[in-house]
Amino acid sequence: MSRKVCMLLVIIAARQCAAANQKRRTLVDAVINSKDHIHDQTLEHETCFDGCDQNNPCGPPLHIDDVYYYKHCDSSKFIQCTDHGQCYINYCAVGLVWDQDLLQCIFELTSRSSTDPPVATIPPSSCGMSSEDRENEIKTAIETVSDPSTLYHQGTPQNKALQWILHQDGFQTCPQDTNLVQRYTLAVFYHSTGGGMWNECNAPNDFIDFQDLLQANSDCSLIANGADPYQVPTFSSSDAWLTPSHECLWGGVACAGATTAVDRIQFENNALSGTLPSELSNLNELRYLIIEEGQTGGPIPSELGLLSGLIVLDLNFNVLQGTIPEEIYTGLHLLFQLDLNDNLLTGTISPAVSNLSYLDFLQLENNNIDGTIPESLGSLIGLRK
Repeated sequence: MSRKVCMLLVIIAARQCAAANQKRRTLVDAVINSKDHIHDQTLEHETCFDGCDQNNPCGPPLHIDDVYYYKHCDSSKFIQCTDHGQCYINYCAVGLVWDQDLLQCIFELTSRSSTDPPVATIPPSSCGMSSEDRENEIKTAIETVSDPSTLYHQGTPQNKALQWILHQDGFQTCPQDTNLVQRYTLAVFYHSTGGGMWNECNAPNDFIDFQDLLQANSDCSLIANGADPYQVPTFSSSDAWLTPSHECLWGGVACAGATTAVDRIQFENNALSGTLPSELSNLNELRYLIIEEGQTGGPIPSELGLLSGLIVLDLNFNVLQGTIPEEIYTGLHLLFQLDLNDNLLTGTISPAVSNLSYLDFLQLENNNIDGTIPESLGSLIGLRK
């Protein structure tokens, strides 16, 4: 398990940074004054903390509805406390260090001489290899996901996602990280569906500016916490997309608690446009793909048929074109909701629809689908609508 995944499991419950930033000065004063709730001697004698196990700065519940921050002895990290007294370790974006006076991550400044201005120093790579090796190994891995002719064509969603992973993403994903393909795939999805013009959860204007990151997070309120009849444990949050948090914490995304694999992508009336990328097929634990009430067009990728665990495919009220791929009928054996109404789909309903033996809900009205209803549809005894 990678360091970043371990870090994710630690910080899941404390993703309130944007809201906390507005009140953090008064909260620090409150913490200092609330000596009955804090380990006073520890705070008085320690200038930094190694972590949450020993000399925990958070102490018992603070009874103040926000979070607090403390200096970690590793300047690339900082400690965050919740109002319940829980302690979490967070990471600054690459090239930034924690400043306890400002209570934020800033560029590490080193002075070349007494007269020269300070310069920001950005570490070349945190992956145990040179930047060049990291870039080459990431490219090699992603070439198995996207066609190189598209991947290296400037301006494509795939190329934008690659350049972001390599040069702009403060999370500093490494070639050996298990979430590399997942993170890249979601970045492709963002750029393919008009990311930047969504109603909510757009990426920050500046990926390493702390205030821009906070503003982007504060502009995102979407949480993918829809109903699940199987009650699989998942987690989600409402961070803006392409911020340096784990991709499972981006608004509209939920991940399985056991694996941190994407379980759900859910957007409704968020002004998504463009097209659905075929790279979504790499989210092999995806169970819910819900993209409703937008302007997403183009064909339904046949590669979605590779998502064998998908149980809900809901793409209604968009402008999707073309036929329903045969792979949807033959590959999605667990599907119980197929909701494609109010699009621009054509063609016929395939007799292979009988393969969807768990189908409970089917909506295809308000399209340009013609032909007869296949007799095999009658074999779907669980179909209610």
